[in-house]
Amino acid sequence: MNDENLQILSGKGWLYKQNDMLYGPVPSQVIADMINKGILNANSDIAIEDGEWKKIKDIQHFHQFVIQYEARKRREAIEREERKQKRLGILVLVIKIISGLLLLSILG
Repeated sequence: MNDENLQILSGKGWLYKQNDMLYGPVPSQVIADMINKGILNANSDIAIEDGEWKKIKDIQHFHQFVIQYEARKRREAIEREERKQKRLGILVLVIKIISGLLLLSILG
């Protein structure tokens, strides 16, 4: 077990930086929740209470949370684009129907 894992298991809290402010200590679960909510990201600086500052992406313990958050964000972007394309398709269909009705009324 590496030194970082021993520190995590020791119950020491995490410090984190956000908007040039220092916060903490907080437990690992709070850091994980903040990653899941997009408050902290892979490039956020964190440290065990008496440890060195590192980027979240450099701490193995939090990799799964970063990967899950990034995957969820990609899925959400794809879903937004699919909804946008669907709305655009409906709009085109409505315009074609209105155009056809107008053409029939002119010719008719």
